[in-house]
Amino acid sequence: HETAVRRGLQERPDRQDAHLSPDRARDGARRLALTLALTGKRTIRAPERAFGQGADASALDASAVLPGWTDADVGSLLRRSLFDPATYGRVRFHHRTIQEFLAAERLRELRAKGMTQRQVQRFLFAERYGERVVIPSRRPLAAWLALWNDTVAKEVLAREPEVLILHGDPQSLSLTARAELVRRYLAAYGDGDWRNLQLPVTEVRRLAKPDLAPVIRECWNAPHSNGEVDELLLKLIWLGAIDACADIAAGVAMDQLRSKVARILAIRAIAACGKTSDLRRVSSDMLTNGESWPDSVIYHAIDDLFPSVLTVDEVGQLIRDTPEPNKTI
Repeated sequence: HETAVRRGLQERPDRQDAHLSPDRARDGARRLALTLALTGKRTIRAPERAFGQGADASALDASAVLPGWTDADVGSLLRRSLFDPATYGRVRFHHRTIQEFLAAERLRELRAKGMTQRQVQRFLFAERYGERVVIPSRRPLAAWLALWNDTVAKEVLAREPEVLILHGDPQSLSLTARAELVRRYLAAYGDGDWRNLQLPVTEVRRLAKPDLAPVIRECWNAPHSNGEVDELLLKLIWLGAIDACADIAAGVAMDQLRSKVARILAIRAIAACGKTSDLRRVSSDMLTNGESWPDSVIYHAIDDLFPSVLTVDEVGQLIRDTPEPNKTI
């Protein structure tokens, strides 16, 4: 994101009509990004476009956000590659997460200039129907700001810990914060039934590192009933190739009482950790005890088992013996 912002704010060589310093250009971009978050608008009106009624009324007037800037300065900023044309006379940020990143930077700057922590809290958090929540439209800002503001990080963890996985950059959190994130996730969602939380692999991958092994084992052994917590822990073992927790995955893979998804994730985790002996045990059991393996688990496990532990003939046997799951090829 930092690299994208620096490149996106570079002056285009074919445009020399105005000269903004990198610091001033970035300050302008931050102000626009935060104002878009405050107003709920998505586009910015180019200064040469007369402000009128209709569609243009929904665009942000950049000149009002950047007092002291000439139209030439505003135009020079909005023509840089950080922004893309939207509709006639309007532009938008090239990428939504870049806009969120810059808006959080502006909040961080305002906090350093005297904005109180209480004001920051009121901007990001609220209570709805007796529940303490992160304001939905400001979750990404809260996640980015959590990297630089410990109080914000603690509030997000206490209210909606998954926000730090789904937004911002979980990889940049400290080990203490990442470990607390896993614990808070367990505390928030460990009890009860399925909640369809849907944590994407790409986001969990940035959280997963071998230094989480102790907290993964701690949470695995803690009492909980929601299988989604198990799935997150197995994803962490898989995506972080956390060798110290490979035994957890090996146990789940062979456990007929576990869900299909959990067993698939467990086999992927064993493969990522390079546990060939455990993979052989899984493949042998599939070949000799096929009734204890759901068809979908065998189907999804083939990529992890062949050719490392399965021969061509054994794959052929599994293909013949395993009905193809619905909606697959």
